[in-house]
Amino acid sequence: MDEGRQSVDELVARLHAGTLTEQGLRAAFAEAVKSNSGCQELLILEASDSSPASTINAFSHFKDGEPQVVADDPEQWPYQTPLAAVKDGWRITTFPEMALQIVAEEEWHGVGFRFVLERTSP
Repeated sequence: MDEGRQSVDELVARLHAGTLTEQGLRAAFAEAVKSNSGCQELLILEASDSSPASTINAFSHFKDGEPQVVADDPEQWPYQTPLAAVKDGWRITTFPEMALQIVAEEEWHGVGFRFVLERTSP
């Protein structure tokens, strides 16, 4: 059982035992909010194809609404694939849009293979 669920179970047990006070409930809620607050980070990754295991061609990082400095050299990026970022705790919020647009007969242009990932950091 995870830690957050244990806290709920403990509160319910205290409620049933008649020992849960308004102050105790407010303190538990404040702690839960505090533990869930943090700074949102975004990764915008342009990949070589639509697979999360594909190689990243472009890398952007935003933390708390501010762009972060990213190395020009792809070898220095912290992740080489979207999947590597997922394994490090990032969540994919947007997968590549696979809609294609016909510009001329036999000429197709896609909108790219952009993955958007997010996480909350302390």
